[in-house]
Amino acid sequence: DTPLILAGALGGPFCIYVTTPLRNALTLASQDPYSSAWALYAAVFSGGLTSGWMGGLAPVLPSCPQFCVLGPLFHFLNKSLGNVALAVCLSAMAETLISYSSNTINAQMAFNHEQELAGSSFEVPLVNLFVPYGPGAFIHVCRNIVALSGIRIFSMPCLNLLCRFSRAAGLKLPEEFQSVLADFISSLGAGCL
Repeated sequence: DTPLILAGALGGPFCIYVTTPLRNALTLASQDPYSSAWALYAAVFSGGLTSGWMGGLAPVLPSCPQFCVLGPLFHFLNKSLGNVALAVCLSAMAETLISYSSNTINAQMAFNHEQELAGSSFEVPLVNLFVPYGPGAFIHVCRNIVALSGIRIFSMPCLNLLCRFSRAAGLKLPEEFQSVLADFISSLGAGCL
């Protein structure tokens, strides 16, 4: 479907770019556990409004296949292998192969920019964009497994619980609404993990 492809090809990269200040603040927070969220955001934007998006273009291009290909890849693997857990694990590994190095570059650029603003000459060298592994790659795969598990594994049990709850409460909820609510709750639960 053209709308879905456009949503993935344009909407996905847009969302990835727009959330760059959040990623940059999280990068700074990983090195500074004492500052408040407000102080971290202030640090991200301390070089001016545009400095909040430092390194934001690095993950934009890889986000196109991330948003357009990984869903169909999961369904292909699930159908071919007949095992949803294995399909989730392999899809998570594919997502890491696509996005690890660009996310790492984004974090390194944000860190280097913060060091420059602080007057330090220390900076970390940027990783090679075409090397999809390194420190934290295993954790990246694990994060992706948990995130994908929400909608791919936990959604159906959540839907069954919602159906039982609505019947017990005497509520007549439309099936599509229950399905969307189950997807939302299971994805939210995975996000909390």
